[in-house]
Amino acid sequence: MVVHAINRVAEALRLKWESDETELSSQSCNSSKKVLCDCSFNNHTLCRVTKLDFPDMHLRGEIPPAIGNLTGLISIDLKSNRIHGNIPNSLRNLMQLQYLDLSSNDLDGPIPDFFGQMKSLNVL
Repeated sequence: MVVHAINRVAEALRLKWESDETELSSQSCNSSKKVLCDCSFNNHTLCRVTKLDFPDMHLRGEIPPAIGNLTGLISIDLKSNRIHGNIPNSLRNLMQLQYLDLSSNDLDGPIPDFFGQMKSLNVL
């Protein structure tokens, strides 16, 4: 499910990052330093995406709802791209999120109210 979600995010934002693995490994995500994972789960056999770091990359598209399936995310930096559309409601699932930067994009609509309920979110 995590691999599917990260692939949907990459596809929606036109990133050149595709994994054909069924599970993330520390090599597949930490090698780029753009997608970081914590692979300490299940005796180091299960990885969770903790960081998406894609500022100033001329990304375009919409943030897909599948991003909400990456429940281990702590940091998302998508600032200064060409991302449009609304902030997906699925971000409410990211209860560990501490840092979110979507500034300098072409997003529409209001900032969702649920961000105020995310106690771990320090930077918005």
